[in-house]
Amino acid sequence: MNKNKKGFTLVELIAVVAFIAIIILIATPNIINQIRKNKEVRYTNFVGDLCLAAEAYMNKNDLNEDLQEENDTVTISISDLISDGYIKSTLTNPKTNATITNDLLEVKLDSNENYDCTLLSGKVKVTFNPNGGTVSKRTKSVTVGQTYGTLPTPTKEGYTFKGWNGKNKFNKNAIPYKAYYYIKGDGTEVDYGEYSLYQINVEPNTTYTITNSGGSTAPGYVVYNSSGTRIAGENFTNRKTVTFTTPSTAKYIRFSVVTQTSSNRYDKEYFQLEEGDTATEYEPYKIESSTKVVQTSNHTLTAIWEENET
Repeated sequence: MNKNKKGFTLVELIAVVAFIAIIILIATPNIINQIRKNKEVRYTNFVGDLCLAAEAYMNKNDLNEDLQEENDTVTISISDLISDGYIKSTLTNPKTNATITNDLLEVKLDSNENYDCTLLSGKVKVTFNPNGGTVSKRTKSVTVGQTYGTLPTPTKEGYTFKGWNGKNKFNKNAIPYKAYYYIKGDGTEVDYGEYSLYQINVEPNTTYTITNSGGSTAPGYVVYNSSGTRIAGENFTNRKTVTFTTPSTAKYIRFSVVTQTSSNRYDKEYFQLEEGDTATEYEPYKIESSTKVVQTSNHTLTAIWEENET
């Protein structure tokens, strides 16, 4: 054994450890910064690939016609790109490591007439259906709980635009059948003040829900067949919601937009008729820029038209 062999002194060890610590201290921010840059590059490339898919989707659906001026936008749902086969069914955001199935992609036209794409999370897509007319902007993104914001104005020759219709199915197709009436339990109509009776076509063998948004009483309704014969119906009840399934010969229903305030008197309130047996939060038929978004999924607003007198 060599007794003269020396090890590191405490001072030398401390110096080495300090040197290594300094190197780590200097290198760590650079490493973190490089990781961040690499992640940003991957995210940029990721959104770029989505943008290419969105461009193909827009060309197929003529949505590129909505991008005519700088800052014009088109909103595309990732689920549409997936269902149409433009991207894979499972994609992960490299920045957040979250799946993007429910996200949206906003495509904007920049000053050089190129497409600038932004991935949006926590928003829903609104599609504007001009209902036989034309509209310059067919999509936008909105946030649930906030207002719809700026809405486009469609045009249709021979018609006046009355507003955008929301999810209220009753208001989408209903026409006033006769003013100043309400329905009794036996289906007869009794004149009693300034109240309205509405008529709407329905599908046979289909479940519908009528919901009163304001009062505690659900509306009375009567179901008719194509011959105008009463085949089903229900009187006013002390329920906020009425759910029913139409008979196989159902053609249309009539119901009152009213709420009971006494045994024989009803005051006008707002109702919605929707398919299914689950009532959703009330949304007025006429969607305006100040209307709060209550639908939590992508949805369509349909133009309401009034024919001009000739």
